[in-house]
Parts: sequence; C-alpha cells; structure tokens
Amino acid sequence: ESFEFTARGVELGTLPRIELIQISATDISHYSTPGGTVSLHDGTAEITITEGDMNCALSAINIDRVTDLKLRTYRDQISISGKQKLGPLAIAFSLKGTLQVESGSRLQMTDTSLEVAGLIPMPAIAANYVRDELNKWLGEMTDTARMSIPVTYRIVKLEPGRVMVSSH
Repeated sequence: ESFEFTARGVELGTLPRIELIQISATDISHYSTPGGTVSLHDGTAEITITEGDMNCALSAINIDRVTDLKLRTYRDQISISGKQKLGPLAIAFSLKGTLQVESGSRLQMTDTSLEVAGLIPMPAIAANYVRDELNKWLGEMTDTARMSIPVTYRIVKLEPGRVMVSSH
C-alpha cells in the first residue's frame, strides 16, 4: 500500500503555523484494534514554515532584557535581530548563522556570528545568553515530539522567507 498526505496552514497549539506538510510512504503497517496505530515506512516528510509564521511565534516568547526580536531567512542562512537591555542602554544586535538538525528531532542555530550596532560592544556573556535562549526557543518550537509528527529530521534548507525541513 502507498500513502500520500498534504496539509496547508496547520496550527498545533502554541507552535508556529506550519505552511505546508507533505508526507508520502510506500510501506504501511496498520493495526485494526481500537486506538490502533499506523506506521509509515520507506517514506518522506517535508515541513515548511514561513518567516512570517516564525516571527509570530518569536514575538510571543519572553527572554529577560531582550526586545524587538525579528527573524529573517536567506539562502542557507538565518538572522535573528533584537535589542538587549544592559542597564539604561538598549544594544541592537543581529545573530547570524545556519540551522542544523539536532538528534533528528529539532533544529539549532550554529556557526553564529554577532553584529552589534553602535559604539558600545555587547559583552560576550550577554551575547552567549541571547544565543542560548534563542536556540532553546528554536529547539522547542521545532521539536517533532511537541508537534506529534512521527518523523526524524534529516535535512534543513533555508530560503528567503521560509525554512524547509525534510525527512527521508
């Protein structure tokens, strides 16, 4: 038996809206008992989340002393900018890097570089704190266990305006 499924505009609780989910499989096992499960084998899954939907989710998080967060995607690169409050000052920053699959179930930002606007440098401890908190959010937001989608991420692809994750 084979199986194909496509869904658009999927909303799963507090997670960002998923623009597109496509799942296909050529080997299906199902159990006809009440509450039984369906297992898909030899298949692929692709999930697309838009930059706008990720920004909506990002606006709902609370990182101590960090404001005005905005995410942008480019070909093979992601940027998250915002302001870090240090005393009476608000230091504008931009973290840039790539996304990689961690443990097959979540995404993490790696190879990060930090750019700071203005003359006042951002202390390394503050930059590391912001990066770690954003990675914590990104990992939780993309965790397949929270989405109840039984896939293992293999490849993440960044394009202008969207993130695409596939499983094979």
